[in-house]
Amino acid sequence: MRYLYVVDFDDTLFRTRVFWRRFLFPELKRIGIPYDISEKVYIASTYKMFGYFIQSLFLSVLHEACKEENIKVSISQINKVFKKTVYSKRARRYFYPRAIEFLHRLKENNNPRILLSSGDKKFKSRFFKALGLNVFFPRGSIHITKKPKIEFIKNLRAKGPVILVNDVLKETEDMVSELQKVSPKTRAFFVDYGGHFKRKDVKKPIELIHSLSEIKVL
Repeated sequence: MRYLYVVDFDDTLFRTRVFWRRFLFPELKRIGIPYDISEKVYIASTYKMFGYFIQSLFLSVLHEACKEENIKVSISQINKVFKKTVYSKRARRYFYPRAIEFLHRLKENNNPRILLSSGDKKFKSRFFKALGLNVFFPRGSIHITKKPKIEFIKNLRAKGPVILVNDVLKETEDMVSELQKVSPKTRAFFVDYGGHFKRKDVKKPIELIHSLSEIKVL
């Protein structure tokens, strides 16, 4: 029986933090919005408030911040730049190295697979389509949740062994613990791109890796 792969998106497959700061914010700067305002609004209006990005909220708060700073830019201008940038094929450059190769291997091996992501469903669904992720994940296998991912895991009734791929260690540990209740052979890969952890920090059945190329598809 093939393993079911449950794969995280943000900062596991895709360089999310880098994407906003190096791709969108410079484009907003071209229409007169300083980088520090984009950064401040991005953090304050989304992650600090809800824990995830909401497109409509970000755009409206950014527009209000611009008015307060006497920056003459319309909401339609901001929205146009956002859509043209974020939903462009150029955004695909921000996948981690080997991420697309890893997804190809899962697809070619015909592994059952789930893309699990926290966030606003309306935004993430359109974003994932623009990134081409629908090619790798069959209909119904992309799950976007506003709740902690552990809540999805608690309701997952896997019929066979599971492999989890994620970039947050404590979250990975919690999800593995929950998955083992229904799938004792659950394994996980904790992706530490920054090299902040050592092997002694990670306990089995979780394996520390630094690239998705280290995962052998089973």
